[in-house]
Amino acid sequence: MKHLTLTNNNFSAVLPMPMAELSTLHNPLLDTNGFTDEILEAFSSLKELIMLDLWGNKLSGSIPVWIWQHQKFGILYVYDNGLIEELSCNITTVNLIKKDLSGNKLTGCIPEDFGTLKKLTIIIIYNNEFICPIPGSIDLIPNLQYIQLFDNMLSSEVPQELGKHSPLGNIEVYNKNLSSSPLQELCAHGKLFNIVVSNNSFSGELSVSIGNCLSLDKTLCSVITSEGCFW
Repeated sequence: MKHLTLTNNNFSAVLPMPMAELSTLHNPLLDTNGFTDEILEAFSSLKELIMLDLWGNKLSGSIPVWIWQHQKFGILYVYDNGLIEELSCNITTVNLIKKDLSGNKLTGCIPEDFGTLKKLTIIIIYNNEFICPIPGSIDLIPNLQYIQLFDNMLSSEVPQELGKHSPLGNIEVYNKNLSSSPLQELCAHGKLFNIVVSNNSFSGELSVSIGNCLSLDKTLCSVITSEGCFW
């Protein structure tokens, strides 16, 4: 069996252990149910997984280390659960393309190893409890297109080269304690269509490159600072 779809039912028990025996399983779709307890360690035996879709359940505990070391994993959707604790600092999922961890209670720092995931296009981790600065390594991800980090407890600056090395289209980091001088590289590839950085502590003037960004569709950049509004 390669495909298993149980989406949008009323399952309310723990994830079924027999799934761990489906050695050829590629993409189990288990979202919008009532699955409880932790993501099973036994699922690490599923070596052919390319997608894990568990969003909209009632899962708890941490995201297992095996998920971050799986060599074929491409898509991870575990948003809108009750996952907690810190993420692994040893991330080697080299084929990961999209990850959405939003709407949980994840803590600690965003791992620096995210920057080693060269195929990554989407990072969605809003509405958690992440702290620490945004790791500078993420601005080196060559395929990064979409990033949502808002509603965490992040601090310090947005990486200054974000957008320089990738076709960045969307950045949302509003409502937290970030500061920065004007970001010069966000539209370096001419793909940027949305910026939302309101309610931080940015300062300075709008980068000329942003003002000339023809792809930009929506800008919500009214930022309250001690020096007035930032663009």
